[in-house]
Amino acid sequence: MNRHHKATRQQLKKHNRQLLLRSIYEQPGCSRATLSEETGLAKPTVSDIVSELMGQGLVEETGQGASTAGGGKRPTLLRFVPIARQVIGIAINDDVIMGCLANLNAAIVARHQLNRADLPLMTAIEYVIHALMAQCDAPLLCIGLGVPGIVDEDRGIVQASTDLGWSQVPISAPLSARYRVPVYVSNNTELAARARIVYDNPRGVKNLAVVLINHTVEIGLTFANGYRHGSDLRPLSLADGTTVNALSHDQVLMRLQALLAASTQSSLSAALPTYLGLRQAFLDGDRVAQQLVDELAALLVQVYTWIIGLVRPEEIVLAGQLSDTGQPLLDAIQRGLALRFPQTMLETVHLSLANRQQLTLRGAVVGALHRELGLF
Repeated sequence: MNRHHKATRQQLKKHNRQLLLRSIYEQPGCSRATLSEETGLAKPTVSDIVSELMGQGLVEETGQGASTAGGGKRPTLLRFVPIARQVIGIAINDDVIMGCLANLNAAIVARHQLNRADLPLMTAIEYVIHALMAQCDAPLLCIGLGVPGIVDEDRGIVQASTDLGWSQVPISAPLSARYRVPVYVSNNTELAARARIVYDNPRGVKNLAVVLINHTVEIGLTFANGYRHGSDLRPLSLADGTTVNALSHDQVLMRLQALLAASTQSSLSAALPTYLGLRQAFLDGDRVAQQLVDELAALLVQVYTWIIGLVRPEEIVLAGQLSDTGQPLLDAIQRGLALRFPQTMLETVHLSLANRQQLTLRGAVVGALHRELGLF
């Protein structure tokens, strides 16, 4: 009973700390009195937490503000210190491990990348962490890790990742014990959705779905009500009896080879070096390219139909290698959806592309900062 009470009190303290830190981050130059009014926390509580944050170097005083109309003592103003600590973000994409070092405002200051090759995966992850720690010029706050597959975030366990060959593998605990900082593990595509909201969101979208397609096909969701989720879509069956895995890079390559074998003229290579080449061939009128784009769009229409029907996001972002196919693919998806939904419904869902290959890496930083400090 006492343990339960103690845990609840610790959770409340962490919540209050994050609430105040987020308010100071979002409102540079606020005062303790303002924080008390806006958060509803008692002034002594605010004063104690602010003193703790200042002792850790996360917050500093910046001078005095104007006195109130009735006179009185001028308030002392506060601001967040983004360079007080640093965060490491790691994203595992296909055969590459990408890492970055960032400040507390999610600004990336250093990067490191490693091909997994024949290295044991955990060893490769540690190599990247070591390379980034060597570049730290502030104490390390925490580590965020993005992986493909299904993740239990609360326990820090990768429940199932076909690409990594992992099943019920604990990640957070061993890495945290080794580096003596909290380690947060999440699904790559959920992190990509977080990054899209924070880094590249001119429309101010709050309810977002990201479909990330490389060698994997995954979905990431982030909603204003706090719901977030990421998962592998490949096992799901499509209307023609195939699975969503038909959208993965290896399967697209196999389909291209079959189309080229039946065609006498095409500018495309059977190796499919890039989706940029597919887009250019489509624009040049190459019939194989046009057929392949139409087929990919038809598959994505089924996936988007599920997403729109189930969760009604404000925006669906196509990310990863396939997004390089560009506007021709997006236009074909839009036409297909128009046959399935009323125009009034489609007007509430914006379709877009995200060509940034490091979206998941940025998301690993944002996700870690959210869970550790309550930011973003």
